[in-house]
Amino acid sequence: MAQLSDSGRLNTIPPLSSSYNFVFEACARKDAMLFPEVMVRSDTEIKLFNLSEVLESRVCQTSSIVIKAADPNSIQGTIITAGDNSRSIGELEAKVESLKDSIAMTKKALTDLTKQTPQPDDLTKGHRTD
Repeated sequence: MAQLSDSGRLNTIPPLSSSYNFVFEACARKDAMLFPEVMVRSDTEIKLFNLSEVLESRVCQTSSIVIKAADPNSIQGTIITAGDNSRSIGELEAKVESLKDSIAMTKKALTDLTKQTPQPDDLTKGHRTD
């Protein structure tokens, strides 16, 4: 008579999910993207991945992320940075730089004005409103 030993079990059930290295390329088309973020999802999990601080116009960045999936065909990546927000931030940064330049030019003009000899009348007269 044969005897079975209790040395372990063979698991014939496939694992619920496996890890996959998902490689992707994110490209900024016309406008640069500030703080771009990629969402990678599968039938098992969702992950967010931050790319470099700025993705310049017409530039691509290749990256990868490890994600679990029961079906590797279910893995998809999407850039979730809204282009409108990036564009708005870029426009505001340009306005700030323009204002900085304007302030610098005004300061220089005032400095030049105070160095004039003789000084203009409006700088030497005190104006009082009582």
